[in-house]
Amino acid sequence: MSKAKHEDADGQNFDTERMTQERCADILDITPRTLRQWEKDARAAETFVGPFPRNRDGTYPLKGMLCWLMARHLMERLQGRRRGRNA
Repeated sequence: MSKAKHEDADGQNFDTERMTQERCADILDITPRTLRQWEKDARAAETFVGPFPRNRDGTYPLKGMLCWLMARHLMERLQGRRRGRNA
């Protein structure tokens, strides 16, 4: 078993580097619709924090998602601080 393979609460094995949209959303405690919206927003210049992590086969890498979310969160905080100074 590779390092990326894990077992969920139901005993099902899954690969954290090749997660389905549903599994990724579940782990991140969001809906699949939110995940799709984030991907759409990532393409927009005003919310761009880096390329949205997606494998060529359409699956999601957990490590990439966590890094992308952290960058998104930090950018939102920085933008909020800039708006506060300009108000």
